[in-house]
Amino acid sequence: MPRSITALEEASKTQSQLPVWLCHMWQRLDRRRLGLILGAGVSIDAGLPTWKDLVERLTTRFPAVKSAFDAHRSAGLQETYITQIAYALHQASIKGAPSALPRQFEQYQVDSTWMELVHQELYRDIESLKYEEILQRHSYLSSLGQLICRTELSVNFNFDDLVDEAAINFARTRNKVQPEVISRPKIETRRDASVIYHINGFLPREKRRRRSESLVFTEDAFADVLISPTLHESDFLMSRFATTTFLLLGTSLNDNSLKNMLRAGMKRNPANHHYIIYWENPASRRSDEERKHIFDVNLDVYNLISIFLETKQIAELVDLLNEEDAGLFEAELVRFSPHPARRKYYLVGSVVAGKSSNLEGLRCFSTFEEWSGRAPEKMYQDHMTLTAAERKEIDEWLYSQLREKNDKMRRAGVGMHVMDRCYLDFCAFSKTDIENVEKLNELRARVCKHSGPLEAGQIIFLEADEHALSDRQARRGKLRGATMVIDYDGASLVKQSATLKSVYKPEPQFTFDNSREGSDKTSRRIARQILLGDYQPFDFEKRIDELLGSGGKV
Repeated sequence: MPRSITALEEASKTQSQLPVWLCHMWQRLDRRRLGLILGAGVSIDAGLPTWKDLVERLTTRFPAVKSAFDAHRSAGLQETYITQIAYALHQASIKGAPSALPRQFEQYQVDSTWMELVHQELYRDIESLKYEEILQRHSYLSSLGQLICRTELSVNFNFDDLVDEAAINFARTRNKVQPEVISRPKIETRRDASVIYHINGFLPREKRRRRSESLVFTEDAFADVLISPTLHESDFLMSRFATTTFLLLGTSLNDNSLKNMLRAGMKRNPANHHYIIYWENPASRRSDEERKHIFDVNLDVYNLISIFLETKQIAELVDLLNEEDAGLFEAELVRFSPHPARRKYYLVGSVVAGKSSNLEGLRCFSTFEEWSGRAPEKMYQDHMTLTAAERKEIDEWLYSQLREKNDKMRRAGVGMHVMDRCYLDFCAFSKTDIENVEKLNELRARVCKHSGPLEAGQIIFLEADEHALSDRQARRGKLRGATMVIDYDGASLVKQSATLKSVYKPEPQFTFDNSREGSDKTSRRIARQILLGDYQPFDFEKRIDELLGSGGKV
């Protein structure tokens, strides 16, 4: 029975790239490279309070200073600061009361009773409910538990364990590996187990279950994270923020530690983008202008793509991501999306244009290296200096590689796939038009005949000016002979680039001049064009016909 996607279809009418982002998230999830960051918004539908409401509940425990708390809020003090005041009042009341406990246990009593206080206010509205009743309240809690079991890491900013319980229940009923719930980083976690990391600590709904030793709730706890960037906690997350694509759900960007992590992750891996879902109230949706402001700032500052969804749309998104079969996922997607679910990209450019360096920066997608084997040594020499025998040796090796490249791209599944070098690059290494004709005929006879038509895909064209190309060649040590003449000097590489440009005719928005920037910045620009831009696959077969019709003239 087809799943419901009507709400997602409605969302995609105003967010046209949503299907593209879904494909990317699914691809990352399939490779266990999608993580979750969960905030209080995830638990609200189950009947738990928001962060602000929880703090207000705690402060009402101190009625004698209500006017002071009101004044603090009017003055604009953050909730974490107000909670620090509440904790200090609680600590004073416990330490000031008569107790038979030895003095060395006094602080333990303070923290234990404080956590009991938090537990009471956190679960107050659902205390009498069974978990099955809680699930009935929440439209996607069960599905979220399933999604967690497919991730490597979920960072839960909440104290409650409702999501944990959903994941554990799913794993048990489907005979999956039980997720591992932690409140502090571990050097090594259980093999194949999804990790739920309660970065702020956790208080299980059922009191007798083990809780974390502390709660990162107050101003001093957040401050410790911010001023100690070398803490093991930060290191544990930093590597993942750089290599994992995160989906932020039910959280805002009010947490400075989260914003710092996103920002630092962007610096480490500039092409890696994350997603945040903002809940939309059907009664008061954000305007297009409000959405654009939020989208632009999050993208520029945090590499964060913002999605605006109502509860029903969130439920359908989570459910669709849970589809493990690529074919079924694709079939569901095409019901409401004009975008192809399988998107292929080819990095094209002259020697030292930056193809391999940028491919390394685009590991947030599926990537294919320039060659699968060790290329002949002479292939790295200026083709104008090669003998006929050397050129024949290179061509023999090249056609088998092109067939393998085509096979890989034809088999590529849901998501974005980026390959270094393309099928018609050899035209830039021919001496005559006749040689182009011979190569194109050989390509069809030795590649297309066995592998099928060349797989169409978007051309990503990289270029640089003569000075930059010469400098890169020199830095690579590409000098030969007694006079140390550079292989492929800047001038010849500019001509090579011009020939490739004539072959592929790349779109301006997919042409990247990286003369004055490193691959970190260029790969970020490429990733954004892939995620936010149009997809216009290049028809190689049509272009071959055109080139043959012109007698090989590029």
